[in-house]
Amino acid sequence: MAEAHAAVAFTFTVSSDGLSFDFNKQALLAVGKSGIRAWQKRYMRFKNSIYNNIYPFHPMSWIYLSLGVFLADYFCRARGHGENHYSPILYIEKGLRFAGVSVCHRFFACALLSLLIFLCASFINRLLLRTLLSYTAWMYQPHGRPGLLVQLWAVMLKCLMSSHPRLYGYQYSLPKLPLPKLQHTMEKYLKSTQHLVPEQEYTELVRQAKEFEKGPGQKLQFFLWLKTWLTSNYVSDWWEEYVYLAGRDPIMANSNFYGMEWKITKPIQPTQAARGAMITYVLMDVRKSLVNEELPPVFINGTVPLCSWQYERVFNTTRIPYPQKDKILHLPDSNHIVVYHRGRYFRCPLVVNGSELSAAEFEFMFNHIISEDNSHPALGEEKLAAFTAGQRDAWATARSAYFSNGVNRASLDAIESAAFFLVFDHEYHDIDFDNTEDLSYLGKLLLTGNCYNRWFDKSFTAVIMPDGTYGVNAEHSWGDAPIGAHVNLLAISKEQLGIKNQLPGLYYIENGHCDGEVMTRILPSRLRWDMPEACLAAMEASLSVARELADAIDLVVVRFTDFGRDLIKKVKCSPDAFVQMALQLAYMKDRGSLALVYESSMTRCFREGRTETVRSCTAEAAAFVRSMLEENSPREERLAKFRTATERHQRLIREAISGKGVDRHLFALYVVSRFLHMDNPFLKKILSEPWRLSTSQTPTSQLEGLKIDPKHPDANRAYGGGFGPVAKDGYGVSYIFSMENCIFFHVSSRFDCSETSSKRFGDNIVDSMRQIRDLLDPKSPKSQIRTEG
Repeated sequence: MAEAHAAVAFTFTVSSDGLSFDFNKQALLAVGKSGIRAWQKRYMRFKNSIYNNIYPFHPMSWIYLSLGVFLADYFCRARGHGENHYSPILYIEKGLRFAGVSVCHRFFACALLSLLIFLCASFINRLLLRTLLSYTAWMYQPHGRPGLLVQLWAVMLKCLMSSHPRLYGYQYSLPKLPLPKLQHTMEKYLKSTQHLVPEQEYTELVRQAKEFEKGPGQKLQFFLWLKTWLTSNYVSDWWEEYVYLAGRDPIMANSNFYGMEWKITKPIQPTQAARGAMITYVLMDVRKSLVNEELPPVFINGTVPLCSWQYERVFNTTRIPYPQKDKILHLPDSNHIVVYHRGRYFRCPLVVNGSELSAAEFEFMFNHIISEDNSHPALGEEKLAAFTAGQRDAWATARSAYFSNGVNRASLDAIESAAFFLVFDHEYHDIDFDNTEDLSYLGKLLLTGNCYNRWFDKSFTAVIMPDGTYGVNAEHSWGDAPIGAHVNLLAISKEQLGIKNQLPGLYYIENGHCDGEVMTRILPSRLRWDMPEACLAAMEASLSVARELADAIDLVVVRFTDFGRDLIKKVKCSPDAFVQMALQLAYMKDRGSLALVYESSMTRCFREGRTETVRSCTAEAAAFVRSMLEENSPREERLAKFRTATERHQRLIREAISGKGVDRHLFALYVVSRFLHMDNPFLKKILSEPWRLSTSQTPTSQLEGLKIDPKHPDANRAYGGGFGPVAKDGYGVSYIFSMENCIFFHVSSRFDCSETSSKRFGDNIVDSMRQIRDLLDPKSPKSQIRTEG
C-alpha cells in the first residue's frame, strides 16, 4: 500500500561503487512532524502540571513579583537607607556567592525570595480553598435562600478562585472524602432497613451492629483512618479494583451502560460514513481540549468545583482481562482508532504526516470501508469481540494463549491502544425517535448489539447506525456515566454549532457529505488474524454465554410527556424526589412489596470522588407508598406523608454528596476485613443484600451547553441512556428530564424472571407519576386520585 512505502525514511545499498543512501524526504518530514507533535504534547503536559500546582496563580505572577522585589530593593539602597543586615535577600545573596554564582547575585537573590513568597502564597491559597470547600452546610440551605454565613462563605470562595479555571485547576484544592463515624454509619444502616425486614430479624441486626461497632469495627475503622492520611480518597481505588475489575461475570449488560445522542434536527441528513467522520472529528477536538485542559471544571451552582480526575481516562483507555482481576490500560496518547464493519477490523490513523485529519478526510477513509472494500472477514475475525462479552477469566485465558505474540498480538494491541472503538452497524433498520418501540430497540442494540459487534473492554464504543444515528456503549471501571455523557455532549454540541453557523469543515453539504476538501487520501489498514481451532472454540463458548445473557435482557424505553420538571417545580417539589417516590409506588404495584432501592449519587465534591448510594426506600417513603394504595386514606394525609418522604429523600441526597453516606463506608470496612483475614458475617450479609430496584438520573445541567430554546422542536430530544438490572429478579431504571415537559425512563429487567416485566413496570411508572401529580395538583386535567390495592 502507498502509506507503507511512505513509511520508509531512507534506504541504503552496498555495491562495488561503495555505500549509497536514498532519502525519502516525505517520510523524513512526516517523522519530523510526528516528533514535534509528541514534544509539543509533552511540553503541554509539563506546563499544565506547573499551572495546576500553583493555581490560581500564573507563572508570570512570579516574574512580576521578582521584578517588584528587585526594584524595591534597588531604590531602597539608592536612597541611602543602607543594607538591612536582617534582610533575607542578603542571606540568599551570601548563599549564592558561596555556591559559586559570580554574576547578578542581587537579582537572583530577589528572584529566589520572590519564588519562596510565591510558592508559600500558592500553598496558603490552596489550603484556604480546601478548608472552604470542606464546608458542606451550604447544601442544606433552602434553594435560592442561603443564610448569611453561606453568603459570606461563597464570597470568600470567589475571592480565592480564578475567573478562568483550567480543567484540573482545583484538583489539589479539593478536600479528601471524609471518613464517617462508625456509630453514625451503623445508625443510618439500621434506619434504612427497619421497615423492610421482620421485627425479629431487625432485632438480630441491631444486636450484630452493636457487637460490630464495639468490637472488630473499631479496628477496621482505625485502618481506614490511616488510609485517609495516606491516600487522596479512602474508597475510590478499592471501588474500582474490587467492584469493577475483580468481577468475573460478563461486563456486557452487567457493568457496561449505553447512551443515546441528543437527536438534533439537521437540515441535511448525513450519510453513515459522513456522520461517523464528523463524530470522530469532534470527539478528537474534545480530546485535544481535555489534553490541553482548555475546558473549565464542572461547578455546582457556579461556585463549588467538581473533581475532574475521571476525564483523564475517557480516551486511549481499555480494560485488559487477567485471571482473577482485570487491569486498566491508559495511554497518554493514541494516533489511531479501530473501526469495525461487517465483521472486519480496520486501523484508521488520526494523524498523517504530523497533521490531524479533517472530517472530510475521515469520511474518505470510512467510505472506503463501507462502500469500496468488499473483502471478507478472516476466519474467526467477525465474532472476535465475543471474548469481551463473555466470562472474564475465559477471555483472560484465551488472550494469554492465542493473542500473546505474532499477528494476533499486533492486531489486538492496535485495538487496545486505540483512542476509541468505532462501529458502523449495517444490518439494522432506521430509527424513528418518536416511536418508543424503536427507542427500546436502539437501547438494546447499544447495550448488547449482537454480542460481537461491540468491543466491550474499550472505555467507550461509538456506534453509527445506517441512518446516521449515533450512540455509545461504555465500560464502567474507568469512570462514571456523567463523565462520558458530558464528553459526548460536548462533541454533539460542537457538531450542532458547526451545522448552525456553517463553520468550515463542520457541517454537511447537500449530498450528505462532510464539508471540506480531501487533502490527504489515506486508506485504512486491515488488521490481520490467525486463530487456531482451539481459539475459535473458546470464542464460540464466550459467544454462547453472551447470547444467553443478551437474550435475557428485557429493555423498554418509556417517553412520559404528561408533564416534566417544570410542573414538578411549580408544586414546590424536587424533581428527583418526585420521580423516586413514583418509582417506589410503581414497584409496590408491580411486586406487592417494597425493596431496597439503589440511587446513584456523586461524591465529586471531593478529590477522586466517584459515587455513593442513596437508600431511597426510607421509612417515610414506605409510609407514603402504602397510603397511596389505601382507598380510604385522606388526601391531606397522603400529601403530608409525601412532603415528609421527599424532604427525607433530599436530606439523604445531600448527605451522600457531602461524604456522609452509608454504603461506601461499609464497603471499605469490608475490604479492610478481608485484608486482615477477618471473616465478619455482619458485613458480608450487608454487602450481599440484593438491590431489586437500581436507579440513576442522567444529569441535565450538562445539557445547557446546547442552548436550545425550550419551545424548539429539539427541546425534548435528550434521550439519556440505561443499564442492565443489578438483581436477576429486579429492575434497572435510568431516567432523564428532557428539558421541561418530557421525561424518559429506560427500564430493564430479565425475561428469565417470571416476576418481572419491563413493559408492565413502565406502565406502572406512568400511572404512578400521574397519580402523584393528581395528589399535588388537584386542578390538573383529569385529576382524579386513583388507588390500587
